[in-house]
Amino acid sequence: MADKLNLALCTCGVHVDVASLYTEAYAPSIRVKMPSPEQESLAASLASKQEPRSAASSFTEPARTAFAARASESTIISALSRGWYSLIDVAADTPHPSQGPLVDIVQAVQQESLTEQEDASECTIWGDEFKVWSDMPLLGPCMREVWNRGV
Repeated sequence: MADKLNLALCTCGVHVDVASLYTEAYAPSIRVKMPSPEQESLAASLASKQEPRSAASSFTEPARTAFAARASESTIISALSRGWYSLIDVAADTPHPSQGPLVDIVQAVQQESLTEQEDASECTIWGDEFKVWSDMPLLGPCMREVWNRGV
């Protein structure tokens, strides 16, 4: 497990040491027996060496569906959080030297938009406005929760 934890997630020049966030203490409380659609999508995209933009589109589909249905804020939070936890899980299971394609997918996620209209790609979570996907709403809190559970 230690080898799998020696990794870093890099997006837009910002390095995040995911290994320090992920421990065995995290696994029982967050992981579910069945992988989420986002986790399956990421794993399949990495295994098939899928083009990053296509992989990003598949990864964001469950959350985009929730937004399109004009879901409640709690449903949006759940959809985004499930995606970010899936990303953290896949990153933790991917050896550091093999994470380049995952980083490419994350950067492509940041380029995704919910609609063609710029202002329609915004959401309010916990009273703050975010641009989905460029601001990566809730990724920070999800990573912090993983960190807290690992202590």
